[in-house]
Amino acid sequence: MRHYKMKWHELTEKTGYVSIGNAFVPGYFLTENELVLIDSGPIQSKRLMELLDERHWRVRAVIHTHVHIDHVANDLLLLEKFPDILFYTSKDEADAIASPEDMMRSMGFDTAAHAKEAQAVYYPEKLHIIGVDMKRPEIMIDGEIFELISLEGHSVGHVGVVTPDGICCLGDAIVSEDVLNVSKLPYMANVQKSLASMEKVRSLNYEIYVIAHQSVEKKALMDKIVTDNIAKEHQLSRIALEVLTRPMTREEVLAKYMKTLHINQREGLSMVIIAHSAWTRYIDLMAQGRIVYREGLLFRKDELYTAQT
Repeated sequence: MRHYKMKWHELTEKTGYVSIGNAFVPGYFLTENELVLIDSGPIQSKRLMELLDERHWRVRAVIHTHVHIDHVANDLLLLEKFPDILFYTSKDEADAIASPEDMMRSMGFDTAAHAKEAQAVYYPEKLHIIGVDMKRPEIMIDGEIFELISLEGHSVGHVGVVTPDGICCLGDAIVSEDVLNVSKLPYMANVQKSLASMEKVRSLNYEIYVIAHQSVEKKALMDKIVTDNIAKEHQLSRIALEVLTRPMTREEVLAKYMKTLHINQREGLSMVIIAHSAWTRYIDLMAQGRIVYREGLLFRKDELYTAQT
């Protein structure tokens, strides 16, 4: 089998990205051979390590938009290669790693075993990620300033990262048009916060945006992308309400919701995350007062009123 070398895609004189799995990993050069990465990718990448060796590049730091496992996969490999490397994220994200069991439970995992498994693979004790206080949302490295923008919702402390030369790396705050067209249920930790962050993205004024899951966009296209992301979420919320045609248990409504979205239900960790993402839509509808959860059953509010009268 032919071995393809990893390519560095230039965006500016100092900023570019590599493609790892289903994600773009941006980087900014502090010097000719020292750089800062934004996230480290969804899978361990031997080709990334080869590229660094071949170009004699040294990674000084990784700034994480968030610490979901599909954004930290190469942290340990980078730490082994560059023992003095620094890792950063927002304080809320760093605090989540400090209690991986709580973080995994927040993503729908119910057992301590899942948390211990994730901690051992992705967040071992030797990996320390510095939490940045978002009251002063910037990181200075060798006199160069990386700005952090609070874009919570996809995760508890998700941030956008702006390179010193003005490239805005959005992580998973929004998804690209291509991903949006095929994604049946984009992951969200908090629907309303995520929608607010999408509107915040709309208000940003940078020339180039890197969306983590394989998209680089210019400012002129961002308004439509944000509008489409928001429309998708409103559609998912509407469907979540419509499938609740009678009082149902959590398990019943989630099964019906995912069947309506043509999501194949199966065993495994990925299904746990999908089910949790589905449940966040119902949590949001409850917060809006459109659904009531009582004695283990979910009711549409209008149905509950009818039953009581």
